[in-house]
Amino acid sequence: MAPRTEADMWADHKNEKALPVSKVDLTGKTIIITGANVGLGFEAAKHFAMMNPKKMILAVRDEAKGLAAAKEIGYAAAESVTTFADRVGRELERLDILLLNAGLAAFEYRLTEDGYESMLQVNDLSNLLLGIRLAPLLLKTAKENGTVSRLVNVSSEAFYFTEIDSLIAESKDNIYKAMSSKDYCVPPAWFGRYPQSKLIELFYTRSLQAHVGKDAPLVVTCLNPGFCYSSLRRDVTGPMKDKFEAQEKEYAYTTEEGSRQLVFGAVGGDPDELKGEYFSMCKVREVSDYALSEEGFKAERRFWDDGIEILEGADAKFKTALQSIAKV
Repeated sequence: MAPRTEADMWADHKNEKALPVSKVDLTGKTIIITGANVGLGFEAAKHFAMMNPKKMILAVRDEAKGLAAAKEIGYAAAESVTTFADRVGRELERLDILLLNAGLAAFEYRLTEDGYESMLQVNDLSNLLLGIRLAPLLLKTAKENGTVSRLVNVSSEAFYFTEIDSLIAESKDNIYKAMSSKDYCVPPAWFGRYPQSKLIELFYTRSLQAHVGKDAPLVVTCLNPGFCYSSLRRDVTGPMKDKFEAQEKEYAYTTEEGSRQLVFGAVGGDPDELKGEYFSMCKVREVSDYALSEEGFKAERRFWDDGIEILEGADAKFKTALQSIAKV
Protein backbone atom coordinates (compact mmCIF):
# COMPACT_ATOMS: atom_id res chain seq x y z
CA MET A 1 0.00 0.00 0.00
CA ALA A 2 1.09 3.61 -0.41
CA PRO A 3 2.63 4.94 2.80
CA ARG A 4 -0.05 6.41 5.04
CA THR A 5 0.58 10.03 6.02
CA GLU A 6 -0.69 12.27 8.77
CA ALA A 7 -2.54 14.22 6.08
CA ASP A 8 -4.40 11.00 5.22
CA MET A 9 -5.27 10.52 8.87
CA TRP A 10 -6.70 14.02 9.30
CA ALA A 11 -8.61 13.75 6.02
CA ASP A 12 -10.22 10.53 7.22
CA HIS A 13 -11.27 12.21 10.43
CA LYS A 14 -12.92 14.92 8.41
CA ASN A 15 -14.75 12.49 6.13
CA GLU A 16 -15.49 9.40 8.23
CA LYS A 17 -18.30 9.60 10.73
CA ALA A 18 -18.31 7.40 13.81
CA LEU A 19 -20.21 4.16 13.23
CA PRO A 20 -23.08 2.93 15.43
CA VAL A 21 -22.16 1.01 18.56
CA SER A 22 -22.15 -2.80 18.31
CA LYS A 23 -24.74 -4.49 20.53
CA VAL A 24 -25.04 -8.11 21.63
CA ASP A 25 -26.47 -10.01 24.58
CA LEU A 26 -23.70 -10.62 27.15
CA THR A 27 -25.88 -12.54 29.61
CA GLY A 28 -23.73 -14.86 31.69
CA LYS A 29 -20.44 -13.43 30.41
CA THR A 30 -17.57 -11.77 32.26
CA ILE A 31 -15.55 -8.78 31.05
CA ILE A 32 -12.38 -7.13 32.37
CA ILE A 33 -11.51 -3.62 31.18
CA THR A 34 -8.24 -1.96 32.17
CA GLY A 35 -7.93 1.82 32.44
CA ALA A 36 -11.70 2.00 32.85
CA ASN A 37 -12.29 4.72 35.43
CA VAL A 38 -12.07 7.52 32.83
CA GLY A 39 -12.05 8.13 29.09
CA LEU A 40 -12.45 5.44 26.45
CA GLY A 41 -12.53 2.57 28.92
CA PHE A 42 -15.25 4.17 31.02
CA GLU A 43 -17.39 4.97 27.99
CA ALA A 44 -16.98 1.41 26.70
CA ALA A 45 -17.97 0.09 30.13
CA LYS A 46 -21.21 2.06 29.95
CA HIS A 47 -22.02 0.43 26.62
CA PHE A 48 -21.24 -3.04 27.96
CA ALA A 49 -23.41 -2.43 31.03
CA MET A 50 -26.42 -2.12 28.70
CA MET A 51 -25.72 -5.62 27.32
CA ASN A 52 -26.38 -7.43 30.61
CA PRO A 53 -23.00 -9.04 31.43
CA LYS A 54 -22.89 -11.24 34.50
CA LYS A 55 -19.74 -9.52 35.73
CA MET A 56 -17.77 -6.50 34.55
CA ILE A 57 -14.49 -5.77 36.32
CA LEU A 58 -12.97 -2.32 35.89
CA ALA A 59 -9.22 -2.49 36.48
CA VAL A 60 -8.00 0.96 37.59
CA ARG A 61 -4.90 2.52 39.12
CA ASP A 62 -6.71 3.62 42.29
CA GLU A 63 -9.56 1.41 43.49
CA ALA A 64 -10.83 4.17 45.80
CA LYS A 65 -11.40 6.39 42.77
CA GLY A 66 -13.04 3.68 40.70
CA LEU A 67 -16.53 2.24 40.82
CA ALA A 68 -18.05 -0.48 42.93
CA ALA A 69 -16.74 -3.18 40.61
CA ALA A 70 -13.24 -1.72 40.40
CA LYS A 71 -10.10 -3.73 41.12
CA GLU A 72 -6.79 -1.97 41.60
CA ILE A 73 -3.91 -2.46 39.18
CA GLY A 74 -0.82 -0.35 38.56
CA TYR A 75 0.64 -0.75 35.11
CA ALA A 76 4.00 0.81 35.95
CA ALA A 77 5.13 -2.22 37.96
CA ALA A 78 5.08 -5.89 37.03
CA GLU A 79 4.38 -6.85 40.65
CA SER A 80 1.07 -4.97 40.60
CA VAL A 81 0.00 -6.62 37.33
CA THR A 82 0.94 -10.03 38.71
CA THR A 83 -1.02 -9.38 41.91
CA PHE A 84 -4.07 -8.44 39.85
CA ALA A 85 -3.75 -11.55 37.67
CA ASP A 86 -3.48 -13.72 40.78
CA ARG A 87 -6.62 -12.11 42.18
CA VAL A 88 -8.52 -12.76 38.97
CA GLY A 89 -7.43 -16.39 39.09
CA ARG A 90 -8.77 -16.75 42.62
CA GLU A 91 -12.04 -14.88 42.17
CA LEU A 92 -13.26 -15.58 38.63
CA GLU A 93 -14.41 -18.90 37.19
CA ARG A 94 -14.78 -17.54 33.66
CA LEU A 95 -13.51 -14.68 31.52
CA ASP A 96 -14.95 -13.98 28.08
CA ILE A 97 -13.49 -10.59 27.17
CA LEU A 98 -10.24 -8.92 28.23
CA LEU A 99 -10.07 -5.33 27.00
CA LEU A 100 -6.55 -3.96 27.49
CA ASN A 101 -7.22 -0.23 27.38
CA ALA A 102 -4.75 1.11 29.94
CA GLY A 103 -2.12 3.26 28.26
CA LEU A 104 0.22 6.19 28.66
CA ALA A 105 1.43 9.07 26.53
CA ALA A 106 4.39 10.48 28.44
CA PHE A 107 5.83 13.85 27.58
CA GLU A 108 9.01 13.51 29.59
CA TYR A 109 11.49 10.71 30.17
CA ARG A 110 10.72 8.55 33.19
CA LEU A 111 11.86 5.12 34.26
CA THR A 112 9.49 2.84 36.16
CA GLU A 113 10.55 1.13 39.36
CA ASP A 114 11.26 -1.94 37.21
CA GLY A 115 13.78 0.11 35.23
CA TYR A 116 11.98 0.56 31.89
CA GLU A 117 10.92 3.70 30.07
CA SER A 118 7.39 4.37 31.26
CA MET A 119 5.56 4.04 27.92
CA LEU A 120 7.34 0.79 27.09
CA GLN A 121 6.31 -0.72 30.40
CA VAL A 122 2.74 0.60 30.59
CA ASN A 123 1.75 0.24 26.93
CA ASP A 124 3.70 -2.89 26.09
CA LEU A 125 5.26 -5.03 28.81
CA SER A 126 2.35 -4.73 31.26
CA ASN A 127 -0.27 -5.42 28.61
CA LEU A 128 1.68 -8.45 27.40
CA LEU A 129 2.07 -9.70 30.97
CA LEU A 130 -1.61 -9.39 31.84
CA GLY A 131 -2.74 -10.74 28.48
CA ILE A 132 -0.69 -13.91 28.77
CA ARG A 133 -1.46 -14.45 32.45
CA LEU A 134 -5.21 -14.29 31.76
CA ALA A 135 -5.19 -16.04 28.37
CA PRO A 136 -5.52 -19.52 29.98
CA LEU A 137 -8.80 -18.44 31.61
CA LEU A 138 -10.02 -16.92 28.34
CA LEU A 139 -9.34 -20.21 26.53
CA LYS A 140 -10.80 -22.34 29.32
CA THR A 141 -14.00 -20.27 29.23
CA ALA A 142 -14.33 -20.60 25.46
CA LYS A 143 -13.74 -24.36 25.44
CA GLU A 144 -16.15 -25.06 28.30
CA ASN A 145 -18.95 -22.95 26.83
CA GLY A 146 -18.50 -23.48 23.10
CA THR A 147 -17.79 -19.79 22.58
CA VAL A 148 -14.94 -17.60 21.32
CA SER A 149 -13.18 -15.37 23.85
CA ARG A 150 -11.51 -12.09 22.96
CA LEU A 151 -8.33 -10.31 24.02
CA VAL A 152 -8.47 -6.77 22.67
CA ASN A 153 -5.54 -4.34 22.62
CA VAL A 154 -6.22 -0.62 22.25
CA SER A 155 -3.55 0.61 19.86
CA SER A 156 -3.40 3.62 17.53
CA GLU A 157 -2.80 4.39 13.88
CA ALA A 158 0.25 6.31 15.09
CA PHE A 159 2.29 3.18 14.31
CA TYR A 160 1.97 3.97 10.59
CA PHE A 161 4.37 6.87 11.08
CA THR A 162 7.27 5.09 12.76
CA GLU A 163 9.63 2.12 12.66
CA ILE A 164 12.30 0.64 14.90
CA ASP A 165 15.80 2.01 14.43
CA SER A 166 18.11 -0.71 13.10
CA LEU A 167 20.68 0.02 15.82
CA ILE A 168 18.05 -0.78 18.44
CA ALA A 169 16.60 -3.76 16.58
CA GLU A 170 20.08 -5.29 16.35
CA SER A 171 21.22 -4.33 19.85
CA LYS A 172 23.07 -6.99 21.84
CA ASP A 173 21.18 -5.86 24.95
CA ASN A 174 17.57 -6.76 25.68
CA ILE A 175 15.64 -4.53 23.27
CA TYR A 176 13.44 -3.04 26.01
CA LYS A 177 16.52 -2.17 28.04
CA ALA A 178 18.17 -0.63 24.99
CA MET A 179 15.12 1.49 24.22
CA SER A 180 14.88 2.56 27.86
CA SER A 181 18.38 4.03 27.81
CA LYS A 182 18.33 7.76 28.42
CA ASP A 183 20.59 8.20 25.41
CA TYR A 184 17.81 6.85 23.21
CA CYS A 185 15.10 8.90 24.91
CA VAL A 186 16.12 12.37 23.78
CA PRO A 187 14.90 14.30 20.73
CA PRO A 188 14.43 13.45 17.96
CA ALA A 189 14.18 9.75 18.92
CA TRP A 190 11.93 10.57 21.89
CA PHE A 191 9.22 12.07 19.68
CA GLY A 192 8.66 8.67 18.11
CA ARG A 193 8.34 6.76 21.38
CA TYR A 194 4.54 6.78 21.68
CA PRO A 195 4.05 5.62 18.06
CA GLN A 196 6.75 2.98 18.62
CA SER A 197 4.92 1.69 21.69
CA LYS A 198 1.82 1.29 19.54
CA LEU A 199 3.81 -0.53 16.85
CA ILE A 200 5.03 -2.92 19.54
CA GLU A 201 1.39 -3.50 20.54
CA LEU A 202 0.67 -4.55 16.96
CA PHE A 203 3.71 -6.84 17.08
CA TYR A 204 2.61 -8.69 20.20
CA THR A 205 -0.98 -8.89 18.96
CA ARG A 206 0.28 -10.84 15.95
CA SER A 207 2.79 -12.84 17.98
CA LEU A 208 0.31 -13.87 20.68
CA GLN A 209 -2.29 -14.93 18.12
CA ALA A 210 0.37 -16.99 16.34
CA HIS A 211 1.36 -18.54 19.68
CA VAL A 212 -2.17 -19.71 20.52
CA GLY A 213 -2.96 -20.51 16.89
CA LYS A 214 -5.61 -19.29 14.48
CA ASP A 215 -7.75 -22.37 15.24
CA ALA A 216 -7.93 -21.62 18.97
CA PRO A 217 -11.23 -20.17 20.29
CA LEU A 218 -9.49 -16.91 21.18
CA VAL A 219 -9.36 -13.71 19.17
CA VAL A 220 -6.31 -11.52 19.79
CA THR A 221 -6.81 -8.22 18.01
CA CYS A 222 -5.82 -4.57 18.20
CA LEU A 223 -7.70 -1.45 17.28
CA ASN A 224 -7.50 2.22 16.49
CA PRO A 225 -10.10 4.26 18.42
CA GLY A 226 -9.30 7.26 16.25
CA PHE A 227 -8.21 10.69 17.39
CA CYS A 228 -10.74 11.56 20.05
CA TYR A 229 -11.11 13.54 23.23
CA SER A 230 -9.13 11.54 25.76
CA SER A 231 -7.52 11.79 29.18
CA LEU A 232 -4.38 10.40 27.52
CA ARG A 233 -3.20 13.97 26.89
CA ARG A 234 -4.12 15.30 30.32
CA ASP A 235 -0.52 16.07 31.32
CA VAL A 236 0.36 18.10 28.22
CA THR A 237 1.39 21.72 28.80
CA GLY A 238 2.61 24.70 26.80
CA PRO A 239 2.58 24.97 23.00
CA MET A 240 1.93 21.25 22.56
CA LYS A 241 -1.25 21.56 24.63
CA ASP A 242 -2.41 24.41 22.38
CA LYS A 243 -1.68 22.27 19.31
CA PHE A 244 -3.65 19.31 20.63
CA GLU A 245 -6.58 21.50 21.64
CA ALA A 246 -6.73 22.97 18.13
CA GLN A 247 -6.62 19.49 16.58
CA GLU A 248 -9.32 18.26 18.94
CA LYS A 249 -11.57 21.15 18.03
CA GLU A 250 -11.22 20.48 14.31
CA TYR A 251 -10.91 16.71 14.04
CA ALA A 252 -11.63 14.79 17.24
CA TYR A 253 -14.35 12.24 17.79
CA THR A 254 -16.04 12.40 21.16
CA THR A 255 -14.75 9.99 23.78
CA GLU A 256 -17.97 8.00 23.48
CA GLU A 257 -17.56 7.74 19.70
CA GLY A 258 -14.00 6.49 20.13
CA SER A 259 -15.19 3.90 22.64
CA ARG A 260 -17.36 2.29 19.96
CA GLN A 261 -14.22 0.80 18.43
CA LEU A 262 -13.39 -0.84 21.76
CA VAL A 263 -16.88 -2.31 21.89
CA PHE A 264 -16.60 -3.58 18.30
CA GLY A 265 -13.33 -5.33 19.12
CA ALA A 266 -14.96 -7.04 22.08
CA VAL A 267 -18.26 -8.13 20.55
CA GLY A 268 -18.49 -7.16 16.85
CA GLY A 269 -17.31 -8.44 13.50
CA ASP A 270 -16.32 -11.93 12.37
CA PRO A 271 -14.01 -13.48 14.99
CA ASP A 272 -11.99 -15.38 12.38
CA GLU A 273 -11.36 -12.19 10.40
CA LEU A 274 -10.16 -10.30 13.48
CA LYS A 275 -7.64 -12.89 14.70
CA GLY A 276 -4.17 -11.36 14.82
CA GLU A 277 -5.33 -8.29 12.92
CA TYR A 278 -5.49 -4.52 13.31
CA PHE A 279 -8.76 -2.74 12.64
CA SER A 280 -10.01 0.84 12.40
CA MET A 281 -13.56 2.12 11.85
CA CYS A 282 -14.79 -1.46 12.35
CA LYS A 283 -12.78 -2.77 9.37
CA VAL A 284 -9.59 -4.82 9.24
CA ARG A 285 -6.88 -2.62 7.71
CA GLU A 286 -3.57 -3.31 6.04
CA VAL A 287 -0.79 -2.24 8.38
CA SER A 288 2.28 -0.18 7.53
CA ASP A 289 4.87 -1.20 4.96
CA TYR A 290 7.43 -1.45 7.76
CA ALA A 291 5.22 -3.79 9.81
CA LEU A 292 4.91 -6.03 6.73
CA SER A 293 8.60 -5.91 5.82
CA GLU A 294 11.34 -8.40 6.60
CA GLU A 295 12.83 -5.86 9.00
CA GLY A 296 9.47 -5.39 10.70
CA PHE A 297 8.90 -9.10 11.27
CA LYS A 298 12.46 -9.45 12.53
CA ALA A 299 11.84 -6.65 15.04
CA GLU A 300 8.55 -8.28 16.04
CA ARG A 301 10.31 -11.53 16.86
CA ARG A 302 12.90 -9.62 18.88
CA PHE A 303 10.28 -7.78 20.94
CA TRP A 304 8.43 -11.03 21.59
CA ASP A 305 11.52 -12.98 22.65
CA ASP A 306 12.97 -10.19 24.78
CA GLY A 307 9.59 -9.38 26.33
CA ILE A 308 9.08 -13.03 27.27
CA GLU A 309 12.55 -13.10 28.81
CA ILE A 310 11.74 -10.08 30.99
CA LEU A 311 8.33 -11.31 32.07
CA GLU A 312 9.50 -14.82 32.91
CA GLY A 313 11.91 -13.17 35.33
CA ALA A 314 9.26 -10.85 36.76
CA ASP A 315 6.44 -13.36 37.36
CA ALA A 316 6.93 -16.93 38.56
CA LYS A 317 3.64 -18.03 36.96
CA PHE A 318 4.22 -16.43 33.57
CA LYS A 319 6.14 -19.27 31.90
CA THR A 320 3.53 -21.84 32.87
CA ALA A 321 0.74 -19.62 31.52
CA LEU A 322 2.60 -19.11 28.25
CA GLN A 323 3.25 -22.82 27.80
CA SER A 324 -0.35 -23.74 28.59
CA ILE A 325 -1.77 -21.63 25.75
CA ALA A 326 0.67 -22.71 23.04
CA LYS A 327 -0.94 -24.21 19.96
CA VAL A 328 -0.61 -27.97 19.71
